[in-house]
Amino acid sequence: MLYCVMFHHFYDNRKHHNGQGALSLLDFQMLLDWLDDNYTILSPDNYYSKIKNKTLLPTDVCLTFDDSLKSQYDIALPELETRNIKAFYFVYSNAFSNSPDSLEFYRDFRNTYFDDIDEFYDFYFQHMKQNSSQLYEEYQNKYHENYLADFPYYTENDKRFRFMRDQILTSDEYEYVMDELLAIKGYSKSKRRKFLFMSVEDLKQISNLGHTIGLHSHSHPTQISTLTEEQQLSEYTQNKEFVADITQKDVWAMSHPCGNYNKTTLSILEKIGIKVGFRSSLSIPDIKSNLEIPREDHANLIKKVKSRTQ
Repeated sequence: MLYCVMFHHFYDNRKHHNGQGALSLLDFQMLLDWLDDNYTILSPDNYYSKIKNKTLLPTDVCLTFDDSLKSQYDIALPELETRNIKAFYFVYSNAFSNSPDSLEFYRDFRNTYFDDIDEFYDFYFQHMKQNSSQLYEEYQNKYHENYLADFPYYTENDKRFRFMRDQILTSDEYEYVMDELLAIKGYSKSKRRKFLFMSVEDLKQISNLGHTIGLHSHSHPTQISTLTEEQQLSEYTQNKEFVADITQKDVWAMSHPCGNYNKTTLSILEKIGIKVGFRSSLSIPDIKSNLEIPREDHANLIKKVKSRTQ
């Protein structure tokens, strides 16, 4: 069952580059047309009301946009406004600071400084093999093919890269390696920042248009379940204070960064007044709780739509 669609990157081949998993305006329009023909796209308020009252129909869906991305504002938002569709926008507050988390810069680097993503992976693993041989050997010994099996849109190289990042390296080690690669290629975070992230004014505009701004943590840790209770609480309280200050509205929705969480996370979210939360995959296909609603990634859905319309 399709409960919700999760969007991330968009491209126009002008300001916003094409890259792995990015969606063009034409594909976005095709996807919205297909959803409109087969489902009822609910506003965030209506969606939550139906979740709370257990009246959600099999044809009811909502739209969510993660990660505070500028391409969502430039490309997707005008199309939503044209169609009078309201959506959830889940933002991590660090993206609006003077030094955003490097996760998005690294993705941009992978997609803009190489002919394709596999060329980057070759560059990355060759660098690890030459400069961190013990860690590289540990990765080779521990990697298993079932890793991230719940995310079918990941290629084998995608999974290997994420295994190295999340299971072998510490977050500091990963950033050190990636920053070395950025320096080798001459990539400038400061020059790319305004093309990647929304501004505070963008976020205010989205809120004023009637969309719902929700939480996505403060710094977007890829494995938030490994943090202590105190650290997780800090991630979400900072995030909530930021969103509430910007929107001047009640903050009641969220999505889990990288779909990662544990019982501690859910307890914290309940304590700070979050009423609805979204996962990032269909690995558990049904709604486990109001804070664990499955989502279909737009990359998967557009493939299905195109295969059905051909």
